[in-house]
Amino acid sequence: SPLQLAITGSRGKINRACFVKVIHGACSNKERYFDILNIDRYDAILGTSYQKDFGVLLDVSANEVIYKTNPTQLIFNTKEIPTPKKKPALLVRKTPLSTYGISHSRFVKDKVLASPKIGRLATVNFTRATEPSGVKIVKTVHTEICQDDPLMPASLAVSVQDTIIDRLRDKWMTSTKDLWGPRPLKLPPFREINHSVPLIDENYRPTSRPAKCPEQFRQAYIDKINTYTEAGWWQRASVPAAMPMMPIPKKDNRIRTVVDARQRNDNTHKDVTPFPDQNVIRRDVARAKFRSKLDQADFFEQIRIIPEDVGKTAFATPFGTFVSLVAQQGDCNVPSTAQQLMMFLFREIIGRFAHAYLDDIFIFSDILEEHEEHLATVFDILRQAELYLSKDKMDLYSKSMICLGHVIDDNGLHADEDKLSKIIAWKEMSTVKEVQRFLGLVQYLAQFFPNLSTMTSPISKLTQKGQPFELRLSPE
Repeated sequence: SPLQLAITGSRGKINRACFVKVIHGACSNKERYFDILNIDRYDAILGTSYQKDFGVLLDVSANEVIYKTNPTQLIFNTKEIPTPKKKPALLVRKTPLSTYGISHSRFVKDKVLASPKIGRLATVNFTRATEPSGVKIVKTVHTEICQDDPLMPASLAVSVQDTIIDRLRDKWMTSTKDLWGPRPLKLPPFREINHSVPLIDENYRPTSRPAKCPEQFRQAYIDKINTYTEAGWWQRASVPAAMPMMPIPKKDNRIRTVVDARQRNDNTHKDVTPFPDQNVIRRDVARAKFRSKLDQADFFEQIRIIPEDVGKTAFATPFGTFVSLVAQQGDCNVPSTAQQLMMFLFREIIGRFAHAYLDDIFIFSDILEEHEEHLATVFDILRQAELYLSKDKMDLYSKSMICLGHVIDDNGLHADEDKLSKIIAWKEMSTVKEVQRFLGLVQYLAQFFPNLSTMTSPISKLTQKGQPFELRLSPE
């Protein structure tokens, strides 16, 4: 069923529910119906039906929640709770004037309840005192929540856990050096999934064009050619036609080589392999307490091309023509082949505690010990498949990670600040393609923009066929 909170743009969906016995303060042990959903920072939301059944009073002026009993009342004093996760103090309030005809007293805080051992919830049982002017605490029961050791302060528990996780990270970085160290200069093995180039017209020859290289990339280009030919990934070849290869700089001062394969792609049967739902991946990762992310180094080039299609990969550089024995950047079907390989290798664990999206692998768990087991399983699969990782992009036990264009941390899912900055800095648009690019970026972050369709409708009309381009509104 749909969920709509009382805030603009709120949306969600309830897929599960349960019945739970509630013992809360002076409330009786009664089974209640609860919807299960994601709510940020809170453990539970108690609605008006709950408040009616248990006689709950909301004193907004005093910032108090009062549980009425006869003749006592149990109060959470939320003045002392700046955020929902802070431990509340339980206060006992003397009987008001309207009940016993005596002067009303302010709060009396029991010293036992101020103990640092208390978790985020405490249950106190009351009976009426002999004197009608007050209450008597017969038994106090402290219920610890989210703390493994009830005698350990929360701040110390977090510090200890961080120390343990730091050691686990070091352990994994040491034990997986064979996966992220220098990539072996040899051909990757043929696996269950390999790449092919299914041409529509086998006799078609693309138009040859000169390959260019900016002077600042010249030496890096030559070094890459030497490395790849030595490893056997590329081979020099005399071919009747070849597609130009372009060097593109990376952030780490290396170059990525991309083949301008547009003509060949037009002559290729398209692979329409379905890709995983990115929203499902992000939700699974965001819900977990422990999260890790792995990135495969030059992933496409770790995939073999079937021998009979190697001759179809011919490409030209300023330093000669070559064919490739590994998958190429620019081939329209390589992403589909890569995703097929990931889904096959991780078929037993996809959706359980891992997701794979092209070269990104996400591992998620709710328990530390389980996360250790899950990491070991993923690393074993990568070893058996002889797939290698990027050391700089290994994010184990992540506090904050980029997950498919969004940010995930302990507070949930957030928009990537870089993408928000691009939207804010977007210049006034003058063509339909610019409008389409802008709308594409905004729609990618749609869940973070309430009433987005209302804001984008004036410029969305400009993309309709036959609509004259007349932009009267700025992107803001």
